[in-house]
Amino acid sequence: MTNPKLIKGIYLIERKSESPDNEPLYYVGQATNIFDRWRQHCDGNQQHIDISIQKYGCTQFVFSILEKVSKSAELNNCEVRWIDNYKTKYGENKMYNISQTKNVNPFKIDRKLENEIIQLFNDDIGRSIYAIAENYNIKWEDVRKIRKPLLIKHGLEYDKRIILL
Repeated sequence: MTNPKLIKGIYLIERKSESPDNEPLYYVGQATNIFDRWRQHCDGNQQHIDISIQKYGCTQFVFSILEKVSKSAELNNCEVRWIDNYKTKYGENKMYNISQTKNVNPFKIDRKLENEIIQLFNDDIGRSIYAIAENYNIKWEDVRKIRKPLLIKHGLEYDKRIILL
């Protein structure tokens, strides 16, 4: 009998349909420890699928094993084959996968840009998040997330209230 924690292979995460008009979305992934990987998705990272799981909750997703793989070297090829299969069957717009064997969050700010914004706040912590957002053409909420740890580092109070204009 195989220990479920040691299963390596390809898995599927399917977001359940919220309404008859809203079709399910799919994510195909690979892991050397499939169930640990599911836990990581639910704990939240910066991947597009993880953000969606955090938004809708783990109970709105179905997790299943598509294929057990015996050799780690086979994982990439198997994952690409399954991603292609789901893209062909449902269409690319129904996939969380952005590219083969890579799940990049399209909403994550580029690390170089983030470092540039951090430097601006290091020079002047009181800079306007709105002016920075407008200058870099990004959401002010993203600038606020970058500034938050810097405020804490400087011993400043972080105001959790969001004022909508």
